[in-house]
Amino acid sequence: MFKILSVKKRVVDRELSNIIDQQIKNLEFAMPIKYFFSAGGKRLRPIMLILSAQSVGGRQSSVLQLAIAIELIHNASLIIDDIIDEEEERRGSMPLHKKYSNKEAVIIASTLSALAIKLATKYGVEVTKFLSEIALRLCEGEYLDYNKSSQYLTEDDVLLIIKNKTAALFEASTFLGALAGGGSSYEVKALREYGFNFGMAYQLLDDLADLKNHRKIAHNSMIELRPILPLIFFIRHYDNERIINKLTSKNITFDEYNYILKMMEENGSMKYCEHRIKDFIDEAIRSLYPIKNSKYKELLVSLAQYLPMLISK
Repeated sequence: MFKILSVKKRVVDRELSNIIDQQIKNLEFAMPIKYFFSAGGKRLRPIMLILSAQSVGGRQSSVLQLAIAIELIHNASLIIDDIIDEEEERRGSMPLHKKYSNKEAVIIASTLSALAIKLATKYGVEVTKFLSEIALRLCEGEYLDYNKSSQYLTEDDVLLIIKNKTAALFEASTFLGALAGGGSSYEVKALREYGFNFGMAYQLLDDLADLKNHRKIAHNSMIELRPILPLIFFIRHYDNERIINKLTSKNITFDEYNYILKMMEENGSMKYCEHRIKDFIDEAIRSLYPIKNSKYKELLVSLAQYLPMLISK
């Protein structure tokens, strides 16, 4: 599976590079855009769009530019995420807003979104309209994520944020791939459901991995906890006001974090999140039942089954 994904990634990277070179060569801010994309990426969303198209009989070449449109929207959202979260690193490099400025980063995010819509118009009104709706959902998810306090969030709130951010783009990838690939209405519906459930599992798993990886942070670091599912579960099921107040504060120390992490493991917060991840993965695989058997369907199934390995790569 990973060998095929690597081949697909090279195809996407090559097309992305060509489109970026063609579209930005006359722009004064071409260098920041090239800098941003030089950090690379998994290209998982465009790969899933291509596989979805091929699973319903479509050709890779016919949906390649649509796959790039999805990747551009995704990267535009990452730039905005980094600004809002005041990130210091992106894919092992300095994020765009740190390398240049917040203002330049916002302009580049807007440019990538505009280019994505331009590419999508080649595929018709329905595709362009759906991509625009997904962009609006991303904005809504970002706003909810930024404006909600962990202390007052419910599990439904957390899942809604994921639905409108991460899951929205995976859902768009598989839906648009199936649509542009010529899939029937039931195939398009099945692949859309697959992408949604895959995206929900992906973000929950990514959040859980980030939570555990804080063990690697230096002892003198302050840690800011994001409102993620295991944290919300812990707040709702742990009766200790002092700990909860500390947990919902802006920053906690390394030692405080490790103590709270231990408590979260003991009260079942981590295990609960793992169960929810499994539920979404199982539902993603079940969603593919109407799709006829092929190597492309098998790859989509494998992507869901080996999702933990994809997150760690």
